[in-house]
Amino acid sequence: MISVSANYIANEFQHLFLYDSNRQLTQYNPDNKEVKELVEVLIYQGIDLLLGKIEYLEVKIFGIKDGNRVVSHKLIILKDFVPDYLTIDKIMMRLFITAKRCIEGENKELLFW
Repeated sequence: MISVSANYIANEFQHLFLYDSNRQLTQYNPDNKEVKELVEVLIYQGIDLLLGKIEYLEVKIFGIKDGNRVVSHKLIILKDFVPDYLTIDKIMMRLFITAKRCIEGENKELLFW
């Protein structure tokens, strides 16, 4: 996290991926030098949050801290997202919509976000 000012923390995703897998979140082995945490979000709830239909959603978080595998839950709100990702290019909404189309069976070769 980068502190831009006393009241603002910029959380930035360096890379966003859609990965089709049936593995549980805790079955991944992220390199904690490269990946801080993996976050599991229910797609339809993510869309509802971005559309303003709900005020928050609960996500499951998995990471490795001090060599220990840690699972936690957190409530997130729109302010937890990088503002430009919600307004300028709407990358988060495009990501959720593409994931929704994928799980609904659309041809994966035609999915772009």
